Amino acid sequence: MREQFHKGADVIKLGSHFSVEEVKAAVAEAHELGLKVTVDAGDLLYPEAVEAGADTIEYPLPRAKRRFS
Repeated sequence: MREQFHKGADVIKLGSHFSVEEVKAAVAEAHELGLKVTVDAGDLLYPEAVEAGADTIEYPLPRAKRRFS
């Protein structure tokens, strides 16, 4: 967060591979720095992203998981 803040970011986007606890920690840190947070909630259910404190949510619909052979 701090590195992106110092580089001039005003929004942080988190991928859906993070746990709810990681998203909560990232949101808390970002908000402390005055940054907004959006979460790609395709695999992290959107209610959990809301619970974690995300400011916005992207891709709240489930995505089909591909299997590669």
